[in-house]
Amino acid sequence: MGNVTYASFGGLFNDTLAALHRTGALQPRVVQPSPALLSAQKDVSQLITNWDDALALRIAADNLFLDESKERRAARIRELNTRHGDCRAGGSIEAENALRGRWRMPCERGWLDVAITLAPTMPPRVQLMRMDSVLPPSDQMTRTVEATLRLMKQWDEKQAESLAAPGLEVERMRRQVAAAAAWGACKAGEAVAGDGTRDSAVKLSCERGTLLARVGLDPVSHRLLNFNLVPSRDQRCLP
Repeated sequence: MGNVTYASFGGLFNDTLAALHRTGALQPRVVQPSPALLSAQKDVSQLITNWDDALALRIAADNLFLDESKERRAARIRELNTRHGDCRAGGSIEAENALRGRWRMPCERGWLDVAITLAPTMPPRVQLMRMDSVLPPSDQMTRTVEATLRLMKQWDEKQAESLAAPGLEVERMRRQVAAAAAWGACKAGEAVAGDGTRDSAVKLSCERGTLLARVGLDPVSHRLLNFNLVPSRDQRCLP
């Protein structure tokens, strides 16, 4: 304990945090979804599986259909239903705070990543609703991702050129692959974005963090139109 200015507790606090980290006791706080957020998740999931104008108007904040009309949102959801088939409500929501969260809705083909933000009104209503369509990589896309992983293990100029469509800068690709060596050996994980045929973003689980491989293919030649390796938003390199 101390009751004077500059009691020099900084070092003690650092030692305490280090001890908590060593024992596994230093864990991030898990945000718990509010009842309003859980209720909105249920209503938005129902809208996506079976659009209903009355429900949409009941849960919408004043700005929702000013930002994008109700008709356009309904048409977008019908297009997603055609692309993905039947979708299920999904499981738990990942809450960012009491009024914002995201969840996954598994579908017959791929899935939807849904995110909402509620307005701070009484009762809280939906002021933002985003649906990201994700389809699993096609066989050709999977083969291309696997080929890029082999290049990450050992660069082969001729192999890289055989993958590249005209216009793709192979030297830039080589520099990205060289920079990714800081993350160690990587293996392909799940897709997190894209239609699976022309473009995909695939998580790469590496020894020292997570990368995203963003791949675009020419629809005719199936060769690489673009290729980018970037750190995952929630990960960083740990040297």
